Amino acid sequence: MTDRSLEGRLDYRPYTLERLAAFGTALLSLGAAGIHFAVLGSHFQEWWGYGVFFAVVASLQALWALPMVHSPGRWLYWAGALGNAAVIAAWAVTRTAGIPVGPSQGEVEKAQFIDVLSVVFQALIVVVCVAMASQKQIAARRLPAGALWTATLVVAVAVMALTSASLVNWASADGATHGGVPAADGHSHGGQAATMPRE
Repeated sequence: MTDRSLEGRLDYRPYTLERLAAFGTALLSLGAAGIHFAVLGSHFQEWWGYGVFFAVVASLQALWALPMVHSPGRWLYWAGALGNAAVIAAWAVTRTAGIPVGPSQGEVEKAQFIDVLSVVFQALIVVVCVAMASQKQIAARRLPAGALWTATLVVAVAVMALTSASLVNWASADGATHGGVPAADGHSHGGQAATMPRE
């Protein structure tokens, strides 16, 4: 597709609240996917099943963002809402009842900044997707072009900044507990004994 044809497609689409929601949820999904991709190595070291779980979640979140930017539809909003709600539910179980499968079965993980941020991103996706899929009048509300692009830029910067900060925080905690010294909760965070539920 040429730059001119792409520009024509974008100009044809109205500046609506739905368009802002599509861009915003796509950015949030990429942020959550980035976090899940970043911790793949540590989860694979713990058990292949944990690594596969995060690889599938991260891949689906990244892939979902593509059609959201190009041509979001009602089914896509519901898919995003249900998929992210399922991941949030799995996270909640591992923080309360304990990890359901694998070598760390039964262990309850502590919430950290990186996984809480991912959950916040996913919760926002659920809320926005449900609103856009069920409230057509709100979705069709027109916005000034400047407001739409400014809001999109703000969301993009916020997602990148928060995601980067969470990864730095996670890496710092990882480095502080390497060298065979376990963390206070009995697990080495990050590369040595990460478990499925920790983002």
